[in-house]
Amino acid sequence: VIQPKSGYRFSTDAVILAHFAGKNRLKGTVVDLGTGSGVLPLLLSALCPQARFIGIEIQGALADMARRSVLLNKREGVIEVIHGDMRRVSEYIAPGSADAAVSNPPYFPAGSGPPSPTESVSIARSEIACTLEDVFKAAGTVLKERGRFFLIHRPERVADVCCCGRDFNLEVKKIRPVISRPGREPAMVLFECVK
Repeated sequence: VIQPKSGYRFSTDAVILAHFAGKNRLKGTVVDLGTGSGVLPLLLSALCPQARFIGIEIQGALADMARRSVLLNKREGVIEVIHGDMRRVSEYIAPGSADAAVSNPPYFPAGSGPPSPTESVSIARSEIACTLEDVFKAAGTVLKERGRFFLIHRPERVADVCCCGRDFNLEVKKIRPVISRPGREPAMVLFECVK
């Protein structure tokens, strides 16, 4: 996966999310909302060979890196990367056409969370270019009826995720806490929602 030496770099969150979603043997069209460097579609394409992936990324440099990673991994024809804004997802993807969606969205509301060293990291970590509501609205737009939406988020945002799901007709069906070591509090939470 091509990544910058400084700036946004994917973390274990993406790997955990890929395995959580991938064990469902995804088929058809899967949309990655905020694909970043394209790591989720790359991992999922190995785990779910019967699926086709579309990644949407607002940051041009990251979208370019994701496209080059797709070529490097010989996944052209399986993964498409769109440089665009998920808030306008219906301009790129027909509404109600996706079988599944995934997202590793920004975790912190704008103006909160740890300071970021670069603008690209700020956009990836904080709700500057999109909010949690924007992510759920985009997922609800692209998904077919009974389509599934998988995401990872922080434990303190569980209520926000559940409320957004209800607001955009995406009912939370599974919640899985992620702990780094036995006896610790969850550091992340995985969600599976159904439209």
